[in-house]
Amino acid sequence: MDTAILHQRIRRLSNEIESELIKLNRWQTTPFPVSKLENMGRYGENTMTFEQWIQFVLLPEIARTIELKEEFTHESTLAATALYTRGEDDSSKNLVMLLAKLDDAINWNQGPPIEEINSGRPMLASVHNLPLPRELYDVSRDLPGCEGEALEMQLQKFDLFLESADTFEREIIADMLFEASSRATPANKRLRIRKAALAVKKGANTRVD
Repeated sequence: MDTAILHQRIRRLSNEIESELIKLNRWQTTPFPVSKLENMGRYGENTMTFEQWIQFVLLPEIARTIELKEEFTHESTLAATALYTRGEDDSSKNLVMLLAKLDDAINWNQGPPIEEINSGRPMLASVHNLPLPRELYDVSRDLPGCEGEALEMQLQKFDLFLESADTFEREIIADMLFEASSRATPANKRLRIRKAALAVKKGANTRVD
């Protein structure tokens, strides 16, 4: 796809996301403290809500990239992040769908959408067409709250899916586990989840001998 056409599509989706946040009353009209942009963590989790991160970090960065006519070079997993941030929030379904479409547009350099070719990564065009079962996003969201045997049982749910996962799906699971580890306390739980993520990234399952 021509870069100008791709940028036009991404700009349109950005505008739709802004409109959806306004519709949901999650668009902030007051000035945002610059200090919260420091040490904000992944997706702003340390200092702001996910919606604030979209408004004050993601959308301005997209606008800057388009203005400078640069390419989007990083893999985007916004829809997945929205799912394990918002969980079973029916009011966010349209926002997640728009973020999934934005993922697909930004990830164009990784390969065209499924309607353009009949193989490769499925297009993330709706909540129901995400690359992994919805249950795994819910498990990932709740994982930091699990302890001991309960934690191991939740990790086994990833292992069941990993038995037939392809490389792309395995990378997504590893990223989900890394994100979950960043939210986990105390340190031994954080280390356990991180070890699971590293094992998955290396081609193994989440079990640690």
